[in-house]
Parts: sequence; C-alpha cells; structure tokens
Amino acid sequence: MLAYREPDNVKAQVTALRDTRKRISDLFKKLDGVITSDEGKAALERTRAPRTQVTALQDKFLEAVDMGLTGDAATMLEKEMPGPLKAYKASIDGLLKLQNQLMGQAADVATASVQGMLWIVALASLIAIALG
Repeated sequence: MLAYREPDNVKAQVTALRDTRKRISDLFKKLDGVITSDEGKAALERTRAPRTQVTALQDKFLEAVDMGLTGDAATMLEKEMPGPLKAYKASIDGLLKLQNQLMGQAADVATASVQGMLWIVALASLIAIALG
C-alpha cells in the first residue's frame, strides 16, 4: 500500500482506495440480489467475515493517514494486513471457483440442448426423406 509517501501521492492512493472500496461494496450488494442458490449464498457468506476484517484494517489505516501518520499507517498495514487479506482472497477465490463450476454446468446443459436439437433435425430429415 503507499508505494510513494509524498503527500500528493498518498492522497491519490487514499482516493483510489476509497473509490475501489465503494465499487467493491456496490458489487457485493449486486451479488446479494443475484445469487439465489444455497451453495452460492454460502460461498458469498464465507466472504463476509474476512472482508469485514480487511475493511476494518483499511478504516484504521485511513484514520491514521487522515491524522497525518502516514508512516505509522503503512507500518500497521504491513504488519496487520497480510493474514486477513490472505483469508479474504481465499474466500473470493472460493466464490469464483463456484462461479466457474456453475458456468461449466450451464455450458454442459447448453451443449446437450444443441445436441438434442441436432438429433431432432436429423430425425426430421430422415422422416422427410422416407416420406418423400
């Protein structure tokens, strides 16, 4: 975090962090309305506690930066963020894995539907030839 510690760069990074957090929050709200399966809801639920930990640390970081304690804020993140961030990323990976699995299942159903239609067309063609 805080790749550059000059005030203008810190301000830009903090703005980017706040903007990104808002976008992520909006996306989670959308997911709440879109995910309907029990398995999907459980996977989404598994992201909540790690996300809460990460956002709490980010809040702590932002408070320190707002108080002008940029060095302390960066040190705090370096010491406290790795574990919660790893858990958060793992929970997101689980959600993405489920999504990929569901997409694969949907593709299998679509393929089976197309194959079924091809058999119907072939059968109809044979009947037309036989009757023709």
